[in-house]
Amino acid sequence: MSIKSIHFSPSKSEAISRTLAERFGERFFEHYNLSTLVPLQVGGVADYLLLAQSVDDIIEATRLAYSWRLPYRVVGATSGVIFSDVGFPGLVIVNQTASLNLVEGNKLVAQSGTSNDNLVNWAAARGLGGLEFLAVIPGSIGGAVVTRASWGAKQIESFVREVAVFWPAARAKSDEVVSLVVDESVWQLLDSALDPEVSFPPVVLGVTIQASQMYPDAVIERLRATRHLVSPPAARTLGYVFTSKTPPDLLASKSLRTVLDGIALDRLDRNRIIVQSRLNSATIIRESLEKLRLYLASQMQQPLAYRLGYLGYWPKEEEDEKKSD
Repeated sequence: MSIKSIHFSPSKSEAISRTLAERFGERFFEHYNLSTLVPLQVGGVADYLLLAQSVDDIIEATRLAYSWRLPYRVVGATSGVIFSDVGFPGLVIVNQTASLNLVEGNKLVAQSGTSNDNLVNWAAARGLGGLEFLAVIPGSIGGAVVTRASWGAKQIESFVREVAVFWPAARAKSDEVVSLVVDESVWQLLDSALDPEVSFPPVVLGVTIQASQMYPDAVIERLRATRHLVSPPAARTLGYVFTSKTPPDLLASKSLRTVLDGIALDRLDRNRIIVQSRLNSATIIRESLEKLRLYLASQMQQPLAYRLGYLGYWPKEEEDEKKSD
C-alpha cells in the first residue's frame, strides 16, 4: 500500500502554500518535478517541496505538515529512494544540514544531512577511523542509518550510539527532539521511515557515532584503500539495494543474466546496481528490481528485503489490493 492522493479544499491548499511560502521563502516550491532531484531522474511531481538548511527548518516543516495532516518525507541525497511516476502527495523535505562536531574523544555527532563522503573525510583528518566503509556508500548519514547501511563485514549498527529524533505523530513528547540510545527497538522505529504506509514517520535529525582513535595518516591510507576497492558511483546507481549481501558465485552465475532487465551489476562491486538509461519510468525500474529480488531470494533460499524506500503514490498497489478483496 502507498500513500494515496490527498484532497484538500481550495482554501486549505491555499493556506498551506501561503504559510510555507511566508516561512521559508525561495526554498519552498509547489508542484516540484522530482525527476530533477533524484539521481535516477525518474519520478512525478511533489505537491510541495522544501530545501531545509537547518534542524529548525525540518522541525517546523514536519510539525506544520502533521498539524495539517499533510503526508511528509525527509530525504537526503535521495540515492536510496525511488519516487513514484505519479509523484508524492504531500511535502518532500530535502535535508541539507551538514554540521559535524567532536564529543567525548572518539565520538562524533553528525547532522543527518551530512554526506557520508564528507563525514569520513572529516573523521580521517582528525584520526577517527573505522568508518571508511561509508565512503563507498552514496548518500547521507541519515539515510545510511535509516537503511541500516553495510558494506562487506561493516555495518552502521556497530558504530551508531544515539540518534536524535523528532516525531510529531508520537503520543508522548511529540513536540520535542528526543535523543535515543540505539537498541533493536530503535532500529525498528527507524524502519518506519521507509514504510510506504506511514504518512508521518519519525525524522532523524542527528547521529552520534563511535569511531576509533588512530593516527590521521593511517586513517587516510585506509580510506584510500577502501575507495580503490570499488568503482566510482555511476550516474544512475542505486548503491546497495538489498539488506543481505548476495554471494559472489550467485552474482557471477550465467543464469542471472536472464533476470537482469534494464539493470546491471557494477563491474567491481557486484552488489551495487546500475540502472540503464533506457529505463525512464519508476514503475518499470521497480518491476525490474522486484524480478531480481525474487530470483536472488529463491536462489539464496531466504527472504530478501529492500534497503530502498518506494515513496509516493503507486496506483498499481491499490489496483492489486482491490483484486485481492
